[in-house]
Amino acid sequence: MTSLAYAIKHGAKEGLDVWTVLTAAVAALALTWFVRRCLRRSDPLLDLRLFRNGAFTSGTIAALATSIAMAAMALLLAQWMQLVQGYSPLETGVRLLPMAVGAGICSPLAPVLAARIGARPVLSGGLLVSGAGFAVVYLLPLDYPSVAVALLLIGAGMGALAIASAVIMSGSPAEKAGSAAAIEETSYEVGGTLGVAVLGSLAAALYRSEVPPGTPESLGTALEIAATAQDAALALQAQRAFSDSLVLTSGYGAVLMVVAAALVWWRTPAELDLAAASH
Repeated sequence: MTSLAYAIKHGAKEGLDVWTVLTAAVAALALTWFVRRCLRRSDPLLDLRLFRNGAFTSGTIAALATSIAMAAMALLLAQWMQLVQGYSPLETGVRLLPMAVGAGICSPLAPVLAARIGARPVLSGGLLVSGAGFAVVYLLPLDYPSVAVALLLIGAGMGALAIASAVIMSGSPAEKAGSAAAIEETSYEVGGTLGVAVLGSLAAALYRSEVPPGTPESLGTALEIAATAQDAALALQAQRAFSDSLVLTSGYGAVLMVVAAALVWWRTPAELDLAAASH
């Protein structure tokens, strides 16, 4: 995983050089060896055979996709609010609260809805609602009111994850509950890592494409240099480039959530009854 994250970050910055190829190869070989080892052992560290069950797979996909999107957007929006909009860290934290509000309202409703209409539409629909939040950032003018609406939708979609654990557990035998919980937790952690590595690197690449060569990749550093040189044009260009990268990355985030929703709908059994799960 370290080699994979490094290959993604280094490749996005330096291109397809020797180090990118080498670390990507190390990641591929090591992960392939790990998967083969887990499949051969009767009691592996991660029981990957659980992915043969559709419900287990769909719940894990939902957790992974949501973590990827959330980690990237939290990183980018916090920087946009402070370095482009000029909010303090406290003001930024307050303005990020709509996500928590949406999740807080919808999380208790997800199990109730799942009992009425089924787990599949709730889990897949939640991903689509989060995707709509990313689409708001991509389609509407980039200002805080539209970002607040986007955060509310993203948080509301996250509420569907309240049943993700139940879906994952319903798709695993009782004696494998520990392995199922371990894979679920791992999916959140891996998703957060890949979100920063993949979508964060994509945003950085889009940002670099709009600023003069030699401009620091960090927007904060670029603004410090512009302030020292009293170069208002550079500061404005860097801020505009970062805003554009946020918009385009949100578009990719929306696509990711739609694809994840389709996979979840496909893999989740229509007749899945969470109330009948034994654990």
